[in-house]
Amino acid sequence: MRLDHQNIVQLVGYCYETHHKPMLHNGETIYAEETNRVLCFEYMPNGSLRNHISGRNVMDLTGRHVMKLSKEYVRA
Repeated sequence: MRLDHQNIVQLVGYCYETHHKPMLHNGETIYAEETNRVLCFEYMPNGSLRNHISGRNVMDLTGRHVMKLSKEYVRA
């Protein structure tokens, strides 16, 4: 399924990697499975909605702007 909407950030790709890492347990070497996952999304030049709402972005938003962005997010 592919979503194409102006208010939804596109997933560009992902990486899923599993390997076994040697560890000592009760004096014996065991191999624990270690998994790494990475998601890669399209670049958002204006930052994320979370950053705008939490104030971690350079742009200052009024309550009205936050409400507008929230409605657009829900609509998406």
